[in-house]
Amino acid sequence: MPLLVRCLPCRGSFIIHASVFNLLSLSLINRSPNRVKNMQIEIFTACDIAQLISGKVVLSGTFHFINATDFPVKSTFAVVIAMSLSEEEINQEQHLVLKCVSPSGEVLFEPEQKFAPNEPYVSFVINLRDILLSTEGVYRLELYWNGSCEQVFSFTAKKQ
Repeated sequence: MPLLVRCLPCRGSFIIHASVFNLLSLSLINRSPNRVKNMQIEIFTACDIAQLISGKVVLSGTFHFINATDFPVKSTFAVVIAMSLSEEEINQEQHLVLKCVSPSGEVLFEPEQKFAPNEPYVSFVINLRDILLSTEGVYRLELYWNGSCEQVFSFTAKKQ
């Protein structure tokens, strides 16, 4: 079931609150990338900690493995997404969905956000709290942009 979030202006950025998230931030950065024909994902990763500070994405501890002593385990991590937009996508409503899929194919969460970016570069920092990883295996973070799956990031949860 999609989770709709609300967007609140906050000094040039947007803070988006939702029940699954501790924090979801959207920063519209005034940067002039090379002209792109379609949206291009520049960063899509999971990490221990991430923040938007003065228009910069600051992240620490990128990973592809989560070690646990036992399962199920609650995990806390961040997802960072940065993308360049085409001129046609600026000021037009865009639809972003981030799905987390378990090794068995169960969708753990599927938040979505509709917004109309007014700059050619968009960054998201999504700090996820207490995500239940039920079993060992490969989990997928799937990034959908306007209904199309654009990129998949996988990480493995394993016993120590």
